[in-house]
Amino acid sequence: MNERKTAFLAKLEMILKQRVVLVVKVSSLSAQEVFSVREKLWDFEGNFSFVKNSLAKIAVENSCLSFLSEYFSTSVAFLHCNRNVPEFLRCVLRFSGEYGRDRLEILGGKYEKALFDLRLIDEFSKLPDEMHIYLSLINTINSIPVALVNSLDSPARLLAGYFDSYVKGANVNC
Repeated sequence: MNERKTAFLAKLEMILKQRVVLVVKVSSLSAQEVFSVREKLWDFEGNFSFVKNSLAKIAVENSCLSFLSEYFSTSVAFLHCNRNVPEFLRCVLRFSGEYGRDRLEILGGKYEKALFDLRLIDEFSKLPDEMHIYLSLINTINSIPVALVNSLDSPARLLAGYFDSYVKGANVNC
């Protein structure tokens, strides 16, 4: 294998280490449309990479993702990202709908090391984005100390009131 192919194979193996890799069939997309998709995918640390099927097959075999080989019967590209997966999937599905499924067809893919079929892609795209989940988790964690302080505050005030009454009552008798 020549040096150029070896370098491209190494690049493909790095792409396959991303959290999500979708295999898409691309037909008749203009350079401007491809750039438009790429530009949006950059928001998710993702990209749109055209691949040569023979090198893609070698890369998936080397990455223990041989289940992706079934999608390489036609010319394909990889759409991939590392973060905010539900929003990434919504973006890809939106582009696929806008351009037409015949021009940008999602064949399948992988999430981490598992097969990501069309049903899972659709269901996963309906999840809230990661930032929403993180903010909800932080709000929940922050509410625990507040709830604890509030629950201890009432008995403490009651005890302070009893103590105050006792002290005032003891001073009157002296």
